[in-house]
Amino acid sequence: MKKTYLAFLFFLLIQVGYTQITINSQDMPSGGDTYLVSRTSTLDFNADDTGENYTWDFIDLLAISQDTITFSNISNVPFTYQFIFNNPFDSEHQATEAENRSGLENFEGIDLEDAYLFTKTESDKKEVVGFGATVNSIPLPIAFNNNQLYYNFPLNYNDNGSDDYGFEMNIPNTGYLAEDGSLTYNVDGWGTLITSFGTFEVLRVKKIKNQFDTVYVSSSQVGFGINREITEYEWLGKETGIPLLSISTEFGIVTSVVYQDNLLDPVGIEVVKETISSFSIYPQPTSGKFHIGFDRYPQSPIIVVIYDLSGKKIWEKQFEPIEKITVDESFNKGIYLVDIQIAGFQKVKKLIIQ
Repeated sequence: MKKTYLAFLFFLLIQVGYTQITINSQDMPSGGDTYLVSRTSTLDFNADDTGENYTWDFIDLLAISQDTITFSNISNVPFTYQFIFNNPFDSEHQATEAENRSGLENFEGIDLEDAYLFTKTESDKKEVVGFGATVNSIPLPIAFNNNQLYYNFPLNYNDNGSDDYGFEMNIPNTGYLAEDGSLTYNVDGWGTLITSFGTFEVLRVKKIKNQFDTVYVSSSQVGFGINREITEYEWLGKETGIPLLSISTEFGIVTSVVYQDNLLDPVGIEVVKETISSFSIYPQPTSGKFHIGFDRYPQSPIIVVIYDLSGKKIWEKQFEPIEKITVDESFNKGIYLVDIQIAGFQKVKKLIIQ
């Protein structure tokens, strides 16, 4: 009888060690928090690798670059933003923290700099209420017409949620920008995550965004819309703030891998010499020939790969370092993904051919 009791106790101890965690609002980032992250886009990733008491081993991730993600108290952001996002008479858009962004991408032809993403964390949910960005030296706050849900709390395995979101804005002397979309999420796994940062008990959240971006650039009198399907996989831990690991894909192609990490010696980063941070594709849309321009002159050979929306590679070419690439090929009408690889820099953007 005593042996049976001890065996049962041992079984319970094992089960306690592998009990799934619960994520609450206290586990989210707040104003004043700073996180060091590594970025890469080289990953052999199978999205179906998940489930109960699962172990995700990403110890072999190689950092291409490192960055900090910081959150500001709302009282410390420019007053123009506070007027919208720190207004006690507008509780729907009253934010609790602002994530500093170097820029908001995804909108060709409109350059958004010095950006903040404003979020509101409450006991029962976290959501995006808007963003602010500097356009032509003018700080512009943009409140969402429908806030975008992050998570409902408490967050447990097999929980799910859905939401519609959107915003629209007229940018003086520049153009028009709008976004409408729907989001669904599902907590599709729990277990252990292993990275160079450590070993953590986590929940994995799969988010799917179906959205339509509308852009009009007044200088060129060009307007276009983009249908997008973005899938994000996030591994959340207790009291770790931002996701310990976040992988984004678009049309099945990995576009971003960000994970919390320790400070690496430069030799521990795969490539640190390349200073390219962004590129642009123009004109958009195009009926044929288009150009790829870089924010800085590349120092390394450039690989351009073009995929269709099924993920099939339809064109690839390597170029010697050059400030602007011209592609004059015949592609069918539609939306394509342009993957640029320069040493340690890799980024994917959309190409619209009409």
